[in-house]
Amino acid sequence: MPPVFYYYILLTEFLIFLANEIKNVILLATNKTPMSDDTAQKKRHGCLTAWLIMMIIGNALGSFAYLILEPNVLAKEGIIMTKEQMVLLGILGFINLSFAIGLWYWKKWAFYGFALSGFLMFITNLNMGMDFVSSALGMVGVMLLFSILQMKQGETSGWDNLE
Repeated sequence: MPPVFYYYILLTEFLIFLANEIKNVILLATNKTPMSDDTAQKKRHGCLTAWLIMMIIGNALGSFAYLILEPNVLAKEGIIMTKEQMVLLGILGFINLSFAIGLWYWKKWAFYGFALSGFLMFITNLNMGMDFVSSALGMVGVMLLFSILQMKQGETSGWDNLE
């Protein structure tokens, strides 16, 4: 097992990469390029922007943590998982990251993918022995995302902007 210092270097490099990607997404979203007359520029509500940025950061960091941490680290916090379960959750987190980026670019498939991922997390939590209510709380994020997509910026909701 590599020393802990190795993980700090990997985490630092990953955070620098993530910060640059978020900066690029924000610059792309705020770019004032001329639009053709027949193309209306899509506007995103501030709450949706904040939620998507939190989803991008949270899924990236969570996935990275699941993939590099050992199960005994989580066991100290009372969370019992096998390495296989941690890898599964890490992979699902990276898939959620791709869905969050897809939502940033107004892709409806990304919402459906996020909803499917939430359902898979629900099933995974039940298989890990969590009670039904605690497992179902993971679906709250999907419902919250859907609600935020209903907020209107001008006369159009985020949901209406999805392609």
